[in-house]
Amino acid sequence: MKSFYATDKDGIKRKFQYQIFNNTQYHCGEDKDCLLVRISDKVEEQLDFFEIVLLKRINYLKIDSINHYFLDRYMSKGIPEAIILEIKRSENIQIRSSSNKFKDCEEEKREEAATAYWKRLRLEGKADYNEIEDYFFTL
Repeated sequence: MKSFYATDKDGIKRKFQYQIFNNTQYHCGEDKDCLLVRISDKVEEQLDFFEIVLLKRINYLKIDSINHYFLDRYMSKGIPEAIILEIKRSENIQIRSSSNKFKDCEEEKREEAATAYWKRLRLEGKADYNEIEDYFFTL
């Protein structure tokens, strides 16, 4: 397993483990190739994890979903920002958010919480925003 550090809202730095799986995800009516990333602070526990699904595009990965499954141990821990940057680094590819203007399908949307962490990445100079198409992307 690979690892990364995330800093939570109280400034505490924590270590997390992650695994990347090539997978398919049902998206907008069909199965799409994706990367499934499972993140945990308990290596031995298989059912306790934070998850991010990234759809494979030609030159980038697009976030399909991020889910902490309402587990306190993964909420407000800074994991989305940290894992986005870690995946960008490890896979050597740009990561993009979903768009609320140009959607692959009706059910696709970027939540306010996602916009908030992308804005934090932008303030740090690690992401930017395409205003015309309404998506964030890593630099």
